[in-house]
Amino acid sequence: MAEEAKEVKEVKILEKPWVEKYRPERLSEIVGQDHIVKRLKHYVKTGSMPHLLFAGPPGVGKCLTGDAKVIVNGELTTIGKLVERISKGRSGITPVDGLRVLGVDEDGKLVGLPVEYVYKDRTDELVR
Repeated sequence: MAEEAKEVKEVKILEKPWVEKYRPERLSEIVGQDHIVKRLKHYVKTGSMPHLLFAGPPGVGKCLTGDAKVIVNGELTTIGKLVERISKGRSGITPVDGLRVLGVDEDGKLVGLPVEYVYKDRTDELVR
């Protein structure tokens, strides 16, 4: 009986992929990219964001994930939950009304930008 419980615990540990378990949640948790982290911290501190292009092989964390936290109407949620709520589970394009996101204007200043459509693909469903 004790061996069965030990087996179940080991399986539960392996259920979450390593990359998700150790994914950085703060800039200070990113390792091996000190020069990039320093620049990103500066952009956050000054509120001035230039155009950025992230490049690299698959799996290095270039994309904004559904786990990224956002504040919507004063409520803390994730991008994934927001898209799911707006799209009501449907894949493809969903028109939205009154949604604004934080963006960067031509001068590099942070501004609220209106969103007209949300696109939900099935990538996450296919991977999981």
